[in-house]
Amino acid sequence: MCDEETATATEPSSPPPPVESTTKDKKEGGGSATDVLSDYESPVAHSNGSQGASTAMAPSLDKETASQQVYAGHDEALEVQQQPKGFIDIWADNETEGYRRLKELLGDENRKWYVAIDTEFCMKDGVLSPQGVPQSADAHYEQARRIVDEGDLVQVGFALVDSRSGLETESFQVFQFNICFDHTARSSTSTNIRFLEDVAKLNLADHATRGINVKNFICEIKGILGNKNIIWLTFQGYSDLGYLIRVVQNSCVLTPSRREFIRLAKGYFPSSYDLKLLLTLGIFCQKPSRGVAGSASLKGLASSLGVERSGEEHGSGSDAHLTLGCFIRIMLSDPAAASELRRYKNTIYGVENPLTCITDDNSDADHVQVWASDFDSQLAIISCSLHPLGCLLTAEVQLVSATINQPVVSYSQARAEASQCKADLALGFSDQFGRLAFGRIWIFHVQAQGAGDEEKGNRINPAKLAELLTRMKSLQNPNVSWLSSNRACYLYLVSVLTRCLPLEEQEFFALWNLFFPNSGLIEHRSPEEDPGRRAIITQRQMLGNSHFQ
Repeated sequence: MCDEETATATEPSSPPPPVESTTKDKKEGGGSATDVLSDYESPVAHSNGSQGASTAMAPSLDKETASQQVYAGHDEALEVQQQPKGFIDIWADNETEGYRRLKELLGDENRKWYVAIDTEFCMKDGVLSPQGVPQSADAHYEQARRIVDEGDLVQVGFALVDSRSGLETESFQVFQFNICFDHTARSSTSTNIRFLEDVAKLNLADHATRGINVKNFICEIKGILGNKNIIWLTFQGYSDLGYLIRVVQNSCVLTPSRREFIRLAKGYFPSSYDLKLLLTLGIFCQKPSRGVAGSASLKGLASSLGVERSGEEHGSGSDAHLTLGCFIRIMLSDPAAASELRRYKNTIYGVENPLTCITDDNSDADHVQVWASDFDSQLAIISCSLHPLGCLLTAEVQLVSATINQPVVSYSQARAEASQCKADLALGFSDQFGRLAFGRIWIFHVQAQGAGDEEKGNRINPAKLAELLTRMKSLQNPNVSWLSSNRACYLYLVSVLTRCLPLEEQEFFALWNLFFPNSGLIEHRSPEEDPGRRAIITQRQMLGNSHFQ
């Protein structure tokens, strides 16, 4: 990272830090910060992790930081090194295994990922530090070109987490790629080299002898660029994206056209968020104060969010880990955050202006599959999904091997099937504007009532689902509006709550009105069988109905 804030500060009593040199955090005024989430009042509890440099320069780790052994020896094994939990340090002698692991995770078409990226680099000697914050998009891009043109990549870090997981910090995975860089080709007085050695504490001798060939690196990771299942995260990302785009383009310099750069960035990174933009605008975080040094940096953002440092500063893996942690903290700060953040999607801080409006039909919502094994990990987030002043709860059900899914079924037949069939129940929580809580639809895979052990598998016990609905205070609550496209959904929910539907249909209607006093049917008769996608259609129909607005 390179921060605009630092460039104007000097310290007469001691040599100023070589802020113009290498890392993005120099842009931010304090150097890269790599903090991890600490426990606080978010829906999800987090635990610590950290990052290290090279074998010879491995950082000393906090006692609370878990370490992992990474095995060494040949192309297919990772070297022995003290690293924070979830971090993998990758050099030329273990790059094959590093690429394999990374592509195995990100290549899974059934999973969506949040991937934070950070680069450490060495700018061309003689390039002056940016003086102050550029005042236009073109000036920002000219600064990006000065930082990137003819510079060298030294380290690239990826921090990733499955976007449909519980988003716990311990599930973060970090890949730190150490690129081949010959520091002896630079002047011995280069402030860029001094920064890498003295501040970032990189072992540049290792980078010269064990570093990964940058062309091999780009060739291997090029396949994950453009992946629409990845949401890329940066902090003041024009230098990170700039270096990668420049190398992918096999060029020594960036395109002179800002618009062309934006086009390339959107091609390689089609879904992205820049946290510097969110910080500058104060979106679900505290806006930086001019009187507080470093408040506009990643370190300042982490401090305001209560995100603690883990590992050494100025390491790309550590910075990426911190960026990911800050984004997840923002995401979990408010159920409406995921929908609200879409206003700023695909907007690179500085080089383009944020959009002022958004059309959000929730078509890109995450569909989170909930089974018995991960029910508890999702429970904390789900429990915080109801808006305190009111909520719209969209529900759809698909009963496995049942005729109840059809619009016209007799009550007696529906009554029997509701208690005998396994079910896939979709629930989506939104506010009055239709913004989905945490940008998610949850699909609960529920076992049949009274199922034997051999039939249960990994499906959820209906009693746990009933307990969840009760804990959320979503029942008998006039402030919660329930919606579905089929009365079979209400019939199934009543059967879960009562464990046995009444014999008479009129009694069922009485229970329906008791549990769901503010409910409606949106009979769009969509042929869509997937309950998650059908829930989105139902909600979309609702948004066009003034009765529910």
